[in-house]
Amino acid sequence: MEYEGPYAPGPIAPIVKPGQNVMLADLSSYKLYMVSFVEPIPRSSPLVFNTGGILGSATTTPQDTAAILNMQDGQLGQFRAEVLDDIVVQVNQPNANGRFRLRGPIATLNIFSAIYDPDAHLTETYVYDLGRPFLVVNNPSAAPILRARIVFWGFRYQLEGASGIATKAGELPPIATYSSLKEADRTGVKYTVVPINAR
Repeated sequence: MEYEGPYAPGPIAPIVKPGQNVMLADLSSYKLYMVSFVEPIPRSSPLVFNTGGILGSATTTPQDTAAILNMQDGQLGQFRAEVLDDIVVQVNQPNANGRFRLRGPIATLNIFSAIYDPDAHLTETYVYDLGRPFLVVNNPSAAPILRARIVFWGFRYQLEGASGIATKAGELPPIATYSSLKEADRTGVKYTVVPINAR
């Protein structure tokens, strides 16, 4: 099976298989880990995030998805999302940085996104450890709504770092850390780059 990496079109699939490496790209560095285990996370009611009621034409403060999207220590999550109600959702990761950002505007998700992106591959988000997204939700209608839901599904990856897999609380030390991909490429190590924060 060929693994196409992040944001591949079509139904969601693993980005790598056990024994392959991922390079987690955050706001300041590139961290190398090996994947030791992959498990699917099916679309289901426990993965529905609901902000509850929203007044007409109102927008929420950033809503923390920690209750459903936080990963265990040393684990990486790969998620896609679908909006289930008539709302507009801005995805921030971390809290202050909007994903899908251009120089000015930030692209959002809504109930019609599934029409243009039926496999939701453009919604794909990666969560390492506690680096989950925050959702800013707008009710575009003048009438209040009672619920504002978005559902997630995907895969989780157990990572191995310099000391193996995580056996205690705290961040898993990577196999190696690089300041650039050019520096990493000089080592000859093969990897798949995974963005874990908005940049």
